[in-house]
Amino acid sequence: MSKEEAASSKPPTGVGKTMGDEPWTVQPASESGAGSVPPDVLAAAYRALESLPTGAVLSLVFDSLLGERRSALGGTRQLRFGGDDPHVEVAFHESGQQLEADITIVPPRATSLSLRHGGGTTAVTTDAYGRGSASIGHGPMSVVFEGADGAVLETAWVNV
Repeated sequence: MSKEEAASSKPPTGVGKTMGDEPWTVQPASESGAGSVPPDVLAAAYRALESLPTGAVLSLVFDSLLGERRSALGGTRQLRFGGDDPHVEVAFHESGQQLEADITIVPPRATSLSLRHGGGTTAVTTDAYGRGSASIGHGPMSVVFEGADGAVLETAWVNV
């Protein structure tokens, strides 16, 4: 097929058929006969949307796996997100197949936070010193909490 023939050919009919000359406009599934979205795909899409930032994102500023200090920490991985105030520190150590996450928020205070990870979301309550802990599996993780001023803060996602 020549370039001219390919450019002038009509799109195929059926699922995903384009509507007009705009290839980015696609018929909805109900009109194309493709059926409904499988529940596991829909659940994955909702989880993906829930992982989008909802507030200010605290960047990763320290990871003990990087740099010269990694050998001095033994089996513990330490992460720090954010600048001076506020910031979050998370220390991980192996506990069987799980990771124990020890979380410290600064400025310290008793509050509730969410530890998002590959297995879902785990609610964690911190004490008056801003410390809390949870067990999670290996994979991506992020912490979401309310700052002292009431603003929603969350850490960048990191694979642990």
